[in-house]
Amino acid sequence: MKPALVLVSHGSPEAEFNQAFLKVVDAVRARRPEWRVEGGFLERARPAFADMLADVLAAGDAPVAVVPCFLFPGGHTEDDVPAQIASVARRFPGVSVRYGRTLAEHADMAALLMDEIPVEALNEGKSIVVLVAAGSIAVHNREAVERLVVALRSATGLSTRFGYLDQGEPALTDVLAEAIKARPPHLVVLPCLLFPGFYLRSLKRIVEGFKMTYTSMQIKVGAPFGGDPRMAGLIEAEARRLLG
Repeated sequence: MKPALVLVSHGSPEAEFNQAFLKVVDAVRARRPEWRVEGGFLERARPAFADMLADVLAAGDAPVAVVPCFLFPGGHTEDDVPAQIASVARRFPGVSVRYGRTLAEHADMAALLMDEIPVEALNEGKSIVVLVAAGSIAVHNREAVERLVVALRSATGLSTRFGYLDQGEPALTDVLAEAIKARPPHLVVLPCLLFPGFYLRSLKRIVEGFKMTYTSMQIKVGAPFGGDPRMAGLIEAEARRLLG
């Protein structure tokens, strides 16, 4: 029996988001042809994660690892995914499923974000970096975002902070307004988003509003990094940790 890896993403009614995730699944599969690698969505899209996991367990593949394709912990990674794993596993007594960490727990994540900072901003010590997360009221989510802020601040020496697009504090609009008051030579806004979709469009609308008001300021928005080739390597590393 060969090792099996099932990746799980949130899922979206937007095809662009879902296709981006499935490309990551394909990239991991290409890196490890000796594994069975599958991917499924928690909700709003097909294939469903629970169905893919059941299919893997029914085939007798072992050991089995599940890696959540979420950047930060929250209700989905701490409650919903484990609940679905437990529900499926009950149908296959004696099977053990090993569950991985969210992706921001990996040291390489700060390096991926750093690559989105222009060289001229890195070379200007008064530049400001703002990380943007989708939003959560989960304590572990905020702690994970703050760890990434500290890692990026340590690596760049730049003033670094974060804001939430949706629920949770601090709100992104407040963080951007405060950063702009300092009149930095460069304001770099880095989306902590894996895939394009609703949240990225919301972020771009917010930033465009600030750009229209502060026309002389250099404001740069980074790109989601789910398509970065290193992401597949990061997920593979987490799977290797789980599978031994």
